[in-house]
Amino acid sequence: MAIYEIMFIAQPDLDEQQLTDFIAKVDGIIGRFDAKVEKFQSMGKKKLAYEIENHSYGHYYLYQIESDSAKVVDELIRNFKINDEVLRYLSVKLDHKALAAQQKAEQARAAAAERAEAGDRGVDADEDVTERDQQPRVKYASKAPETPAAEGQAETVEAEAEAAPQAEETGAQ
Repeated sequence: MAIYEIMFIAQPDLDEQQLTDFIAKVDGIIGRFDAKVEKFQSMGKKKLAYEIENHSYGHYYLYQIESDSAKVVDELIRNFKINDEVLRYLSVKLDHKALAAQQKAEQARAAAAERAEAGDRGVDADEDVTERDQQPRVKYASKAPETPAAEGQAETVEAEAEAAPQAEETGAQ
């Protein structure tokens, strides 16, 4: 089974009843093709990045659909094209790697929320001192001291740099 993500932007001047009717129509199309809605998200009314058909805002919706065939997506796109209520739409077929990464990120967010809810900061209450804290700390000098050998090398490089332009001048004559 393939998983598709479909996002669309509905016109901002639609009232709640019109939006509910349109979502019911989309759900009916999905149900007609025996597809399963994995995730539905209404993101609300948001400002568009640029005006579309003289609209600055739009209602954002996201569907994640699991289906055996792409016919359900084709039918949704066909309906989005002929329907004036939809400003823009996008459909994407998710690959298994992207889906696994998305599920892993959701699990990590859920685990972090549980830890924050429990007041746990990732350190056991019994463990006050970690192994890292027990190791001696080493302070490093910000600048290595200059040695006489290093100074001599710097003078040699400077002398060679000065000699190079003089050689070019004499060679050019």
